[in-house]
Amino acid sequence: MKFKLLRDILIYIIAPVLLFNSNFINNTEIAFQVSCSLAIIYSIFTKIKEDRVNTTGFLIFSIVIIYFLSHNNPNSHDIYFYKTCIFLSIAFIIPGLRLFNKDLSTIVIRDTLRALNKNSLAMIRLLKKKSMMNEINKISSMVEANFILVSLLRIINILVYGGESNSSLNFVANCIGIIFTVAIICRIVKVIYTSKKLNINKTSKGPDNGDHTKGKVINFNYFK
Repeated sequence: MKFKLLRDILIYIIAPVLLFNSNFINNTEIAFQVSCSLAIIYSIFTKIKEDRVNTTGFLIFSIVIIYFLSHNNPNSHDIYFYKTCIFLSIAFIIPGLRLFNKDLSTIVIRDTLRALNKNSLAMIRLLKKKSMMNEINKISSMVEANFILVSLLRIINILVYGGESNSSLNFVANCIGIIFTVAIICRIVKVIYTSKKLNINKTSKGPDNGDHTKGKVINFNYFK
């Protein structure tokens, strides 16, 4: 069950990171081509064999690719500027998804549950629960706050310190990003654990469940 999720993480996140940092592949273009080929072939495989496509994985993969491609510029100030543009773009894209009735947190949770072999009916039932939606809304708010705060701090750092990566303001931005990332991951793990618990409670049948009147004989003489 967990193998699919680990496989997604391997293809969409670990593989491109290893390829771009590999000593055997010094060419960024080759690392880009190999990474994209693996992601596309794997996505086609999961769509045909498992009837699913991990949208979250593809989004993270795209961000990772853009992140490493920005390192092609030898000027460190330009690299910092490009990374800031990535953060700022994501900060606008996340609330913009709501215009199309899409929520990033719901997409992440749905993709994760599908990777854990949850069927569509079980996911719909779980996502309709108020407690579950409250947790998902908290995750969405934390993600938005993270990218907005980090983007603002990086923009101020560009305006004040000229985009110095070792400035105190950039250190604060990195600390905020790490804290928010850990908190968001913990929230997602909590939602997944809660979904399993709710699913078990919903589908489990104890010995007392069922119609207790079935098979009983009513003695009408008792009512005379």
